[in-house]
Amino acid sequence: MQQNLKPKPDGVSRRNVFVEQGPAQLLAAYSFLKKNRHLIMEMTVRDLRDRYVSQWFGMAWSVFHPIFLVVVYVAVFKFVFQVRLGDTITLPGDYTSLVISGLIPWLVMQESLPRGTSCIIGHAALIKQISFPIEILPIKSALASMPNLIILTGCLFFYNIVTGTLPPLSAVLLPVYWVLLLGFLIGMNFILGTIGVFMRDVKDFLQLVFTAGLFLSPILYIPNLVPGWLNAIFYLNPFSYVIWPNKDVVFYGEIAHPVAWIVFIGFTILSLILGIRLMQKLKPQFGDVL
Repeated sequence: MQQNLKPKPDGVSRRNVFVEQGPAQLLAAYSFLKKNRHLIMEMTVRDLRDRYVSQWFGMAWSVFHPIFLVVVYVAVFKFVFQVRLGDTITLPGDYTSLVISGLIPWLVMQESLPRGTSCIIGHAALIKQISFPIEILPIKSALASMPNLIILTGCLFFYNIVTGTLPPLSAVLLPVYWVLLLGFLIGMNFILGTIGVFMRDVKDFLQLVFTAGLFLSPILYIPNLVPGWLNAIFYLNPFSYVIWPNKDVVFYGEIAHPVAWIVFIGFTILSLILGIRLMQKLKPQFGDVL
């Protein structure tokens, strides 16, 4: 690691930087982010660059990948399956828009969370050799997935415009949703990154979850046209409460799932508090395991 990544000595030692308990940890986290914002952004950009190092097109792949995924889904659901909603249900957009609005947070989580499991073990040399604020690693792993979120959402709006549908006015709530999603990803990366130090196969478990979870989440299905048992699974699936709010903002044009918003906010706060506490408790053991 290059010397310019070495943090300043004030407040970034190996001690726990979030000494407060409960909700006060969130204020401490904000203070930590503000103090180390330049280092976090530098490491986030480095993370994005390292993914495509030695490749001809470099970071251009970070733009091409999400665009290609949207093109594939549009081709499949718009022209191959040619799903029609019919007269039995009225929705503000076509089936393709419905699917993409649900896929956006799903693809972002599918990218961020498995990477979060290795965000600490992937920097073992850095952690052991210099005084470094370990808390930065889950944060930068979550931030590195935000460009995909923005690009995918832009692709959906572009598709809507091409097909004659303007983005809904509720899109003004996107910054609120993005902040909540980022907080959720950071909290989950704290949890998964800490567990990943001691359980190296947690990433493989997550890959199984995301493989099966696509068909057990409210993404590919038309509302009110699914069997009752599957609808019950949607409500038991924690990922559903991340997906529904995005659909409200970019597809429905209204808060169609108010309970999902409340649960999502609770998930975000809870994941941050639990993730910080878990890392505080187990961080002294990282050096021995790594």
